[in-house]
Amino acid sequence: MFLQKRNFQHYLFLIIIISFLISTSSCSENKDTVSNTETEKEEATSNSNPAPIPQNNIVKEYLELKTEVEISWQDLEKLEAEKYFTMERLLKEVTYNPQHSPKRVEEELEKINRLKEQQLTQASLENLDNMDNYDQLSDQVVRSILTLKNETPGMEGYPLVEELISDLDSLNGETVMKFRGYYGDAVLSHNRFIKNNKEVLTENGYTDIKAVYGLFPEEDPIEE
Repeated sequence: MFLQKRNFQHYLFLIIIISFLISTSSCSENKDTVSNTETEKEEATSNSNPAPIPQNNIVKEYLELKTEVEISWQDLEKLEAEKYFTMERLLKEVTYNPQHSPKRVEEELEKINRLKEQQLTQASLENLDNMDNYDQLSDQVVRSILTLKNETPGMEGYPLVEELISDLDSLNGETVMKFRGYYGDAVLSHNRFIKNNKEVLTENGYTDIKAVYGLFPEEDPIEE
């Protein structure tokens, strides 16, 4: 009888311990659920109300965009310089031919100099007709040089000429259009950033910032 009583007490004690453990585990899970729910609410609130960009980051991004515009324009200027050099180098190759006309070569060199005088600047892009006029003049000069080459007997004996013509065709067409596209993208990003952040930039001392003229109408400075 005494042993039965002790066994009963032992079983009762085990039941109490197991019940306590189950209760503790349930409370822990509930706390984890509440904690996860609160975290999700905080993340949702954070995503719906993104923090504003710090002013120093705005200034940094503006300077980076400004530099990108300047570098893109410098790349275009380098391409034009390379085009002029290729034109002159092609004429130099023509002069190596004893049958060339010195007078006609000199006339072509004068045309190149006039083209250089009409070279585009960022300021001249305020009127996009300037770009159209320059491109038309550039095409005319290229065609005139090629005509001289074709009309000079014996030029087939100068293999470098064909390579120069290929380079000139690219510099006056596909390559320059690609780099104009890069410049256009830089201008658009620059102008839009100024419009959206002009107040902050002014507060940080950038009071004379201006939009940049692009190479196509949609890249023109955005009106306030």
